[in-house]
Amino acid sequence: MENTAAAIYLRKSSEEDNHSRADQLFDCEKRAEELGLDVVAIYKEDDGVSASHITNHHRPEFERCLEDLGTEFQTLMVWKLDRWTRKGAAEAAQLCDIIAAKPGTRLVDVKQIDSDIAGIENSRMAIIFSAEQARTEMVVLQERLLRGKEAQRRRGEYLGGQVPFGLAAVRSLDKKVPTYLVIDPEAAALIKEAAKMILAGATIGEIVKGWNNEGHKTGTGAHWSNTTLRRLMRMPHLVGLRRYMSKDEDGNEVEDYFRDEDGEPVVVTDPILDMTTWRQVDQTLGKRKQVTRKSRKGTIGGGAQFSLLSGLLHCQGCGNTLVSQKRPSGQTDYYGCEYCKPRNAVPAPAIGTWISREVVGIIGSLTPDSPIAEEIGRRWSMQYRTSDIAHRNEIEEKAAELTASLKKLRKNHYVKGLMDDDEFEEYEADILAKLAPLEAELATLPEVTYNTNHLEDLVSCGGDEDPVGPESPWAALDLHVQRSIIKCVIDHVDVEAGIKGKPGENLEARCDIVVVEPEEAAEKAARSDYIKRSGLTRKAKLASA
Repeated sequence: MENTAAAIYLRKSSEEDNHSRADQLFDCEKRAEELGLDVVAIYKEDDGVSASHITNHHRPEFERCLEDLGTEFQTLMVWKLDRWTRKGAAEAAQLCDIIAAKPGTRLVDVKQIDSDIAGIENSRMAIIFSAEQARTEMVVLQERLLRGKEAQRRRGEYLGGQVPFGLAAVRSLDKKVPTYLVIDPEAAALIKEAAKMILAGATIGEIVKGWNNEGHKTGTGAHWSNTTLRRLMRMPHLVGLRRYMSKDEDGNEVEDYFRDEDGEPVVVTDPILDMTTWRQVDQTLGKRKQVTRKSRKGTIGGGAQFSLLSGLLHCQGCGNTLVSQKRPSGQTDYYGCEYCKPRNAVPAPAIGTWISREVVGIIGSLTPDSPIAEEIGRRWSMQYRTSDIAHRNEIEEKAAELTASLKKLRKNHYVKGLMDDDEFEEYEADILAKLAPLEAELATLPEVTYNTNHLEDLVSCGGDEDPVGPESPWAALDLHVQRSIIKCVIDHVDVEAGIKGKPGENLEARCDIVVVEPEEAAEKAARSDYIKRSGLTRKAKLASA
């Protein structure tokens, strides 16, 4: 192989990169001709491949070029060193080491570097300096882009990406003019109709079937699914809010709305639904049971059937959750550990009755101001006064929004001086006119208080009467209500293994009830029905059995 053999490495990181690969190739070939070199290979990265430490893209042509250096060619040519690397001194030094280890090889930068003139060791400082300069330029560019994005967030501007269904992007040929979003009339009509159907009792599946039959597609051109539509109907852009990713105090990415200086969410696009309708749809969809798990042993109808104590019983031997085992009829027969041998099991009816009796006893010992009692009362109220609570909450939310607007208006006038007296009085009168009837209606509605007086019914059985017997108030509650109350009171129950073949014997002595800490009452009560026990892998579980 002749020493005149050369190869050219080309890279273009983005559409905004003005250094096209054609221009790079022209300059490199011209420089090769001046140096009397023969270009025998050209290595081209795909468009959009970055060489910076920020993105850390995989560069297959970069790696192939290094492998061929010294065998297929002797001279590596780049238009500028930042085409080769923007990662700074480390990668530049690595390149210098590779060239030094392969006698006869050289690096030529069309702009200023030719390692053959002074030798690679004498050129090392210039190469590393250029690489660090390229890295610094990338860091500064990244900071400038982030500042620009943050400024766009503060202004509530659209930052790009998939346009939400129901909206359309209006883009300008002038890149200095930001893209903004407007309502897509056809899509908005579909969303409004879907909201009406949901509130009227229609299922998501019925709406999806209708949309797909009519040929309506998602924003990406796909068919609608239950999950896609359910997610759409609960998205904040339907009421004009815009969601951004930001970072919390610990540096973790979190979702949040665009907010004003007072921390209030700001409507940045025309709303498709009014706030009341959107919240009603959200609450309606949130209450509906979603069958998301495949049919499995111990369930019927293809969905998970929760038992009274599912997820709350823990095996004292290995620490794993006792799993409910059901009969073909769907009734829970017993709870058992899947890992311990001999098996740790308890009969479901016996353990359910005993724990229910203990829970009723614990409720009877609570003071009225106990956080646990308040949480039970709150959930009880939500169960039996849903319509009253929903209506009052709706009115309170409207009143709160108007009150916040009035507060902001007065601040803009009295503190910031952003409007004259006539303009202020006009806006103030308009808000007060809307607020007055809401406050009047609130005065006629009973305030929702989560008192615990009705909990006395649960513990009112006197004498020898069983507080959880067939005629007791507890027995009159639906299973899911009993379970909700139990989750307010009990964190978990540790169950010790019993005598083999006699799972129901000495039940009370084998069980240790761990009561919820008062300050954790709301959190524990809100636990999913899929209560999981973290900590052990399957391998560790089996090993501990």
